Amino acid sequence: MTPLSNRQTQNPTMRSMMGRRPLSARDELDEGLDRFDSASDAAKDRALSVQHPYTFEYRPEAIAMGMPRGRMAGVMAQDLERAPLSREVVHDTPRGKMLSVPKALSLNLALTGRLAERLDELEARRR
Repeated sequence: MTPLSNRQTQNPTMRSMMGRRPLSARDELDEGLDRFDSASDAAKDRALSVQHPYTFEYRPEAIAMGMPRGRMAGVMAQDLERAPLSREVVHDTPRGKMLSVPKALSLNLALTGRLAERLDELEARRR
């Protein structure tokens, strides 16, 4: 049986189920947050360093499967796989690699805090 996080043990459903059901999207997000909380600053910096901005357009076959038309901005799943912390937001599907948008958004909002820390450190050195 998998040990439960504090967030999971406070949830009555999780206490009663004690790991006997597949993880929900929320449970997966909680596990990701636990990994983020325990990650080193170097791991967070690595997750930031692999995010290169791109503009792109989906191919016609992707549009036929429901992807949006027109020019998009974002990051490539293959780049995110290069860092252990960001790797968990990438999923292999029959249609190719895809990002879990809720997980990616959550991770990037948290990484924004790391960017603020780095900026504070740099500004402190300049003084």
